[in-house]
Amino acid sequence: MNDFEKKALEYIAKLDSIVQNKSQESVDSLFDVLDCLSLPVDYHLGLKLAQNGGHGDTSWLYTYQGEDPNFTFGSRPREGHDPFKVIIVEPTAMGAWQLYLMIIAESILPTTWHGGYSAREYFFDRDNYNGIKSAFAKDVNISISQIPEPKVEMEDGMAIVSCPYWSDWKGLVLQSIKLIFQSDGTVYLRPNFGGVLYRYNCGVLF
Repeated sequence: MNDFEKKALEYIAKLDSIVQNKSQESVDSLFDVLDCLSLPVDYHLGLKLAQNGGHGDTSWLYTYQGEDPNFTFGSRPREGHDPFKVIIVEPTAMGAWQLYLMIIAESILPTTWHGGYSAREYFFDRDNYNGIKSAFAKDVNISISQIPEPKVEMEDGMAIVSCPYWSDWKGLVLQSIKLIFQSDGTVYLRPNFGGVLYRYNCGVLF
């Protein structure tokens, strides 16, 4: 298990703890784990949790400014902010990795009904890997040696983060995201790229 995987497991445990404690408003405590990231003065991190009803929903992180007296935990704020436009990132491999962990939060946090299409399985606990956990992919047998480790490559003011995941609608995917460090401490994100290592579609619609 490398340092990126260890940080990811710590991050997932913290997210689980935050979801269980729904009474809190700001979830700035996430930065206790993501210690290479920070927000500008007077900004806070919020969490919108998936709601029942409609065709389904996902959960996601956002930023808001000030105390926001109309903020209700689990609801969409009147003036939410894309966290990836304001978060300050330490220009290191670990800083890039921690921002990637925030990017994939929606695929880790709770979903309802059709929101489940965004769910993914990551392989951060390689030491205890016992195969794909999907309820659909019982016929898929992928050894841990076939699954790349997550990595971050640094060069000329940018980072390329690569991480594998399993999706019941795509299969085993190696996702790569390019992060370009800006002079103000924020990061410019380039579109995802990568490839499917093992193609699979469960054929289920819900």
